Amino acid sequence: MKQFGTKTLLAAAVTAAMTLVSGTAAAATFMPFTINEASVPGTSAAVYAPRADLGTIAGTYNEVVTLTPTAGGGGTFVTTLVFNATGFKSSNDVALSGFALNANEAVGGYKLYSVFTASGTFGPNASLGSQTDFVFTSGSLQAFID
Repeated sequence: MKQFGTKTLLAAAVTAAMTLVSGTAAAATFMPFTINEASVPGTSAAVYAPRADLGTIAGTYNEVVTLTPTAGGGGTFVTTLVFNATGFKSSNDVALSGFALNANEAVGGYKLYSVFTASGTFGPNASLGSQTDFVFTSGSLQAFID
């Protein structure tokens, strides 16, 4: 693995990795993007040519949420989420292969992950008492290649 200190912010992944879509999953639309993996130190443009019309970055995440209740059924929260990318999908949600992501690092492979932190308040919805609303008051997102 490349040294932990050599993490590089991957600006394109910030937008693609954390795009929030409202509505049901069937109604989701994706903003197509292009990735140029040859820009990652150690990869080869001849092996990993730019790919267009990507729709999402697939992956897994772990999240820790701390809730601090206050009177009235509400309170504050702090959350930290770490997302580990596992692959790319097309704009019509089909898994794609042939990327340097998670490939052998000796030939230019890399890892992609992001860290999302946020805080805010939560409480019962004014019109739907059985629903809890979370209101983010601050947050940050960092995406890294390693």
